[in-house]
Amino acid sequence: MTRRRIFADSLNSIASALADRSERPSGWLRTTLTWTASRELIIEAEASMEESERSFAKIEESNLERLALLSREDRDEFFSRHPRWQQLYANRLLCVTLCQSAAVHYVDGRFGVKDFDVWTFYAQHPDEAFPWRRVGRKDYGSSKFGKNPDDARYVGRRNHL
Repeated sequence: MTRRRIFADSLNSIASALADRSERPSGWLRTTLTWTASRELIIEAEASMEESERSFAKIEESNLERLALLSREDRDEFFSRHPRWQQLYANRLLCVTLCQSAAVHYVDGRFGVKDFDVWTFYAQHPDEAFPWRRVGRKDYGSSKFGKNPDDARYVGRRNHL
């Protein structure tokens, strides 16, 4: 909770205090204004640094391990629902890799993470090609990466697997 007290001698000073973006944390969820008898305005803002379109938190090895686990869970769920694909591809895994904007952020730390795209590659089976446009979705869960406010159904960052 961020709290700022100002002496408000006019509506202009109130407007000026509210407009001062340097006093506002990003991602304000709720703002409360309290007007005291001594003409003091208390501005309280409950901020969530967790909710922003992009997270600039550093991606570390432990985060990659978490993504690998989510990818494995997704593969296991997919193969349990599709025994034919399991028979053909369960033992043909080549690699699992972080891709798109999250991969760029991992390398340079400046791009930010909107969501995690994790791609899985398989050696092609001679009988049938893997469904190349198959996309699984998982929630990263609560973490330092926060969540995208546009993804209301997720606790953390969305993962495309």
